[in-house]
Amino acid sequence: MFSTPPIHQTLGYINIFSSSFSLFFNGFLIYLILTKSPKEFRVYKYLLAFISVFELFYSVLEIVLVPVSDKIQSSLRET
Repeated sequence: MFSTPPIHQTLGYINIFSSSFSLFFNGFLIYLILTKSPKEFRVYKYLLAFISVFELFYSVLEIVLVPVSDKIQSSLRET
């Protein structure tokens, strides 16, 4: 019944690709922070890991809660 304009499909694909990219690299970053960071980092490495976990969470939300634009009627009418 309703068709999705091509630009919305393209933006959806870009959204899924960039979020998947973010999931992979933030997971890899957390691994590197927790296993390869020097002992001198101490609390700072946990801050970095927390930020990466937040970014993972945000990427999952971005995939699940896809922004949708919908125009029903124009608010300006010609008279």
